[in-house]
Amino acid sequence: MLQSFLSATPTFAHYLRLAGYQTCLSGKMHFAGPDQLHEYEERLTTDIYPSDFCWMPNWSEPDAKVAFQDIQNVIETGPCLASMQIDYEDDVNTQAVRWLYDRRAKGERNGLTAQYAPHICRHRRGARSGLENERLLSRSGDPIKDRTVPAEFLAEGVFDPTFLLIKDRLKLLYSEIDPPLLFDLAIDPNELTNQAQNPVYQNELAEMLSLVRDSWDAEALKHQIIADQNRRRLIQKAHQIGAPPVWDFQPYTDASQQYVRAGK
Repeated sequence: MLQSFLSATPTFAHYLRLAGYQTCLSGKMHFAGPDQLHEYEERLTTDIYPSDFCWMPNWSEPDAKVAFQDIQNVIETGPCLASMQIDYEDDVNTQAVRWLYDRRAKGERNGLTAQYAPHICRHRRGARSGLENERLLSRSGDPIKDRTVPAEFLAEGVFDPTFLLIKDRLKLLYSEIDPPLLFDLAIDPNELTNQAQNPVYQNELAEMLSLVRDSWDAEALKHQIIADQNRRRLIQKAHQIGAPPVWDFQPYTDASQQYVRAGK
């Protein structure tokens, strides 16, 4: 949200291509803007959500209602046999598996997959490849020593820069406009008990708060984000006048390459 994802910004897909991989995207990536590939050679599905600036928060008016941030999805949640999200996930997985089988049918057996979108890439030279998953948090409740993990959340759902800091067994969530949340992951892996007011943790809390404030300038960051939001809302408003640009990716399937045709 701080700045647009420019086409001139190198992505991991650029580095994969330089290393000899073929890159392919199946699923959502939340690319906003006219570049819907960012160096992926192929894209198998459209995105499930809009690619323009219609879903833009407004931090300068935190009390203003933003349609996509209301509580309706929570109210309507529950078991179902089918939904837009389920249908989309089925399509994403089907397209991804088909893509892998098509490459295997051509003798290209080695593949690398990562399940978020999911993204798919394949090494051109046939080298073995794989992904190593590393847990940042201890699910067993055992403390993880000598680690510091900083992170930030600047997207919809918050109205101020929100920061995360994991230091050994403690996890801190901090925002300038909200009281801090502090969890001891060793005894509370599900993060149910806020220890921020517990006298036992005050020294660690003070140290972590100091580290967060030294690492980020929350006020300057907020001003930059609001300026960026204002620019995007102006662009979105202008696009509603006259012929709007179409940024949503439209996948194309060549049926002649999938099924039997005359002369082939």
